Amino acid sequence: MKLTLQFITGVAIAFLLLALVITCMRQHGEARRQPVNVSQYRLRSLESLCREYYKMTGELPDEDHWSLKLLEFNLGDHDLVSEDCDTRYLVDMFYDGWSHSFRYQIQRDLGDPVVMFYSIGPNGVDESGKGDDLAVTFTLQGVQ
Repeated sequence: MKLTLQFITGVAIAFLLLALVITCMRQHGEARRQPVNVSQYRLRSLESLCREYYKMTGELPDEDHWSLKLLEFNLGDHDLVSEDCDTRYLVDMFYDGWSHSFRYQIQRDLGDPVVMFYSIGPNGVDESGKGDDLAVTFTLQGVQ
């Protein structure tokens, strides 16, 4: 009888621990999908794509049509209507976690240009990468 009670208590504790682990994992998954995390991930992806674009073309996308240039470059030889092309991802990469389109600036004041992609953040106000805006800034050396 005593052994059965200990077994039942052990099983109950195991189930409670399992429920706790599942809850923590679910909360961790939610944190990864928070708008700020989504935005930061996509900003880094845009930086990487821009660096690759420059490496392959020798130039930066212009500020007026940057998203189209990067989209075309990212597509390469893929067909938009093919089943293996996830167009949702292609469009989403240009929007932050709050569904605002990312901004792109090239600052060419001194020396090598400084490239900045930024989100206008949760308040939806364009603060040029400052305030609550989220930004990724990088320098490409040797760009005209």
